[in-house]
Amino acid sequence: MKIHIRLTLLALLSLLGLQSWGQSSGNGKPTVAYSYKGVLYLTTTSGHTLKAIRTKLSIGEFAISPDDRFVVFSPPRSPDVTGGPLWVLNVATGALDRVPPEPFYNDAPGKNQIEFYADPEFSPTSETVAFAVHGRGTGDLVQTRGPVAVYDLETRKVRILKDTLGNDGLPLGFASDLHWSPDGKHILLDYEGSSAITDVNGMKLTDLVVPQDEIKRSALSYGVHAINWLGSKCVLYQAGDDPDRDPTRVLNLSSDKTNAAADLLNLPEQSLRGVLAFSGQLWVRRYGSRYRVDGPSTSWLVPGDSTTTHVRVLPTSNENVIPTACK
Repeated sequence: MKIHIRLTLLALLSLLGLQSWGQSSGNGKPTVAYSYKGVLYLTTTSGHTLKAIRTKLSIGEFAISPDDRFVVFSPPRSPDVTGGPLWVLNVATGALDRVPPEPFYNDAPGKNQIEFYADPEFSPTSETVAFAVHGRGTGDLVQTRGPVAVYDLETRKVRILKDTLGNDGLPLGFASDLHWSPDGKHILLDYEGSSAITDVNGMKLTDLVVPQDEIKRSALSYGVHAINWLGSKCVLYQAGDDPDRDPTRVLNLSSDKTNAAADLLNLPEQSLRGVLAFSGQLWVRRYGSRYRVDGPSTSWLVPGDSTTTHVRVLPTSNENVIPTACK
């Protein structure tokens, strides 16, 4: 959806150093977005820049709402620091709103705020943002672990998904890589070698179960890593000990059957090794110290180093590539 803005507002955006989806230096809707040196770039499938979005705060890790109205982001940080405060940018007005501290680590008034938030993800309705909460910015997995929280943009309320806490009230682990289901009813996530699905009310957390022979029993094994949803009934995932080379597979949640993603999507198997992000017919992989965007008819390197640059392939109408069993 494009936002149509009056000329007076366009002039204001120009003064703020912002561009909206309604402004374009080229044709087409963005399909890839990445942040580089504090600026958010929206590009075509081939990497041609359509927009550059700047705010008074530098943009690091980010997510864009499906209705194109908002960007949630945290400022850039050192690669060894997990999480930071989250801000919501209103693209049309340039207004910035800081996400309030969540109530798990910030449950006592007057206490120093702990805001180590990461992996923000908008719901399909653009009304809420899910994000991972961390107890500290540095440390081991026990010190930095935390639950999943959901922020409502209208009420400005933050709530904790209680099924991401154990019976003892402590976080189940280090949550990361959150992805809303297409129907907005569930959230896919990773936590310390496992992947799981929670409902948006935080009532039931279900682990993804993949065949045991797919999980490597070695010191380097990372267990299971969920990449994204494929339709409403399937999940793309990896299991192994080399995330940059392991193949992408598909778990059907209805039948519990797994298949090679390359077979279901009619793509070369080698092209889907080490996939970090996937949407429609575009995916992201690590290429040396950089990120590379690949697709059936495109391949290009994202500017900057993978430790400081963040990249996303944006949701598109990809019904034609989703296997029937996954819809």
